[in-house]
Amino acid sequence: MQKLLRLPRVSLNPPGFALERAAATPPPSAHAAAPFSFGFPPRPMSDSAPAAVPAKGRLDALTILRFGAALWVISFHLQARVRLEVAPLLHRFFANGAYAMTLFFVLSGAVLAYGYHRLQPRAADVIGFYQARFARIYAPYAVLHVIALIWASPTGAHDLTSVVYTNVLSVLGLQAWFVPSLGGSANSGTWSISAEFFFYALFPALLPLIAWLRERWGAFRVCAYLSALSGFIGLADYVYGGAFIYYILPAARLPEFMIGVTVGLELLSTPRGWAGRGLSLVLALAVAAAAAVNPSADYGLWIRANFIVVPAFAWLIYELARWDQRRASGRHLAERALIYLGESSYCLFLAHMLPMLFLDSPACRRWLLAHWQAGTPAFWAAMFAFSLVVAILLHELVEKPARRYLLRRWQPRHPPA
Repeated sequence: MQKLLRLPRVSLNPPGFALERAAATPPPSAHAAAPFSFGFPPRPMSDSAPAAVPAKGRLDALTILRFGAALWVISFHLQARVRLEVAPLLHRFFANGAYAMTLFFVLSGAVLAYGYHRLQPRAADVIGFYQARFARIYAPYAVLHVIALIWASPTGAHDLTSVVYTNVLSVLGLQAWFVPSLGGSANSGTWSISAEFFFYALFPALLPLIAWLRERWGAFRVCAYLSALSGFIGLADYVYGGAFIYYILPAARLPEFMIGVTVGLELLSTPRGWAGRGLSLVLALAVAAAAAVNPSADYGLWIRANFIVVPAFAWLIYELARWDQRRASGRHLAERALIYLGESSYCLFLAHMLPMLFLDSPACRRWLLAHWQAGTPAFWAAMFAFSLVVAILLHELVEKPARRYLLRRWQPRHPPA
């Protein structure tokens, strides 16, 4: 375990997660090389760019937050399948685990903007960014889908057609655009990664646009407008009823990612005032906790609460990051363990789909009910433990080796300047 905890801190990305260490460690000055720049010359800092980059670059608090969000997703999926009898408020928290996707999307935008704020809209930079994203997330994603395909092998000609089409969508990362495909393979969980693919594709264009809007209007005003847009999209469930497509559709979730990009650019400025201190941090935590247990299930789909949840989680991420920037890096064993689990949380998000596939099988559910009482703390603990072990194996044996291999192959294309 000690050896594992001394591994390099690789990533800040979520479930929804998948961001790399580069996105968490901006350079200490305007003249330093851009993180994960593959030797690209850094973008010159203009007068409108943030005046200073904080000396503290690695945001460990956000890494740990990502692990907590992954646990929230697992609790949500378990509670929907094998209900655990808990206090009403805790049950509402579990039932609102879909909000963890909002947390992941905002966090994704924030950490990408924080690390790639010098990314230029030119071919070499953009190609390098896309290569880094692919190397970071695709291998474990592919492994999960292969396992799911083996588990749910087709049984007839029509079933074969459906499975082939669904898995082609999965390979291309397009499943979130085809809602019927979410009932097959692992797509019921990986739709959020499909949404991330869409965000990554737009990021090189969104970054300068949001930087310009932030300079013109200020970060608070940009976030307010984007929160209003996200809330307006959420009203689709009120107007149309059962608007699950607007919960899944990547374009409908894009404002959340854009708010994250705005927050990430704002974090590049020197901390001022009460941000990340005492009362401000406590208030952000309290507002986020209240949003996490709001009774959305009583009045419709989760997206109806976008106007509350999206700004609340954006504020939480901002305050936690500011708090992290003001403190010294943690050196305690417990904190290093949590950071490592946060770095593994993308694989945890993927790995937990395996027991969910098991629980979704009628034959497996019959066997389970005959041999084990499912809705118990012991069963939940077993599901969490299994998912965590598989996640660490996936992180160490697939994600990290594949990333190193792919980047070694692509690195020579961009020799250091």
